[in-house]
Amino acid sequence: MIRILLISVLLFLTGFHANAQFVGEVHISEFKILILQKRRIIPPATADNGHFLYASAGIGHIVSKVYSDWTSGDARLGPDWCAGYDWIGKKRFGAGLLYSGFTSTGKTNTTYGNFKQRFLLNYIAPQFAYRIRQSKWAFGGRAGIGLAIYTDRITGDCSPCDDRSLSRKTVCGFGYNVGIFAEYEIAGKLWFSCGLNFLDNYVRQDKDKFGIPENGNGFKRLGLDLGIRFQL
Repeated sequence: MIRILLISVLLFLTGFHANAQFVGEVHISEFKILILQKRRIIPPATADNGHFLYASAGIGHIVSKVYSDWTSGDARLGPDWCAGYDWIGKKRFGAGLLYSGFTSTGKTNTTYGNFKQRFLLNYIAPQFAYRIRQSKWAFGGRAGIGLAIYTDRITGDCSPCDDRSLSRKTVCGFGYNVGIFAEYEIAGKLWFSCGLNFLDNYVRQDKDKFGIPENGNGFKRLGLDLGIRFQL
């Protein structure tokens, strides 16, 4: 009887030790997993929220009517660029300020001489912003309403022009912008960015380069840009 009792006690103690060892291993494993998860948490320097500066450049295309009779060059195609500031809150929404520009240059050859015309579109606007991060990738969008400025400058090499400015006009209006972007983290605070933007600028093309009234009303523009974003 005593022998059976001793055997039962030994079996109980052995089972208790094994169970305690198993529980201890489980707790250690859970602790290791927790440590690994904490190490994967996004560092504060590259979190979704914060203050950002960005700049980019690319190609722009005016998809609306442009009133010009150039013999060389395309008034609707040209370099496109933008720069701005975004503040993104903890809920991934925020606000910012955008500057965007576009220019195109062309020539017209006539019996009176050769003329060169340059379009310049400037746009500045406050905007709403959204940004979401997934590992090293981030995606977002922007939308705003702001001031549009259209400048048209004509120069000529005809006598007595001597390559001087023949006319220059600046027209102000308003517009709106919407855009989407994708970013990839290069370093802790530096991102490579690719963006697609649409801008609709309501500024009248009152006259062509010969002073003839036109009925054009605004420029609709698409821009595809590559650039960088830096977190402050």
